[in-house]
Amino acid sequence: MKNLIATVLLVAGISAYAQEAPTKDFKKHRTERHSPEQRNEIQMKKMTAELDLTSDQQQKLSQLLSQRNAKAAEMKNGRKSQREEFKKMTDAQKDAFKKQRKAEREVYDARLKNILNDSQFEKWQQIKSERKQKHGKQNKMKREKRAVKK
Repeated sequence: MKNLIATVLLVAGISAYAQEAPTKDFKKHRTERHSPEQRNEIQMKKMTAELDLTSDQQQKLSQLLSQRNAKAAEMKNGRKSQREEFKKMTDAQKDAFKKQRKAEREVYDARLKNILNDSQFEKWQQIKSERKQKHGKQNKMKREKRAVKK
């Protein structure tokens, strides 16, 4: 009986160890670099599917997205230096920087509202808030994991 139990545990242990480790291909998708045109196209397809955009709306939105993504790429290039500068900023300067970013988001939302009709804009706001909640939960879990590691 003891031999049977030992054999079962041995086989279970070996088979568990022999399992293939999960690959991190899911991260490859997120870290894969796309050109600005590809990002615009991906965002357009997603927004068209979610909001049922007309061809005129798609054209206007494409211009808006290309402007926004160009500005984002510009900011990304200077992000490392911005981090160092941000650490050296006073609280008042940090607040001014945050207000500037918020103003840019509000301008984008206002331009988007001009492109979309009321129901589409409401749906977009709902999608945006759902994503924000989802990312907030993910970020909270990441912070908790980092805290545990320290």
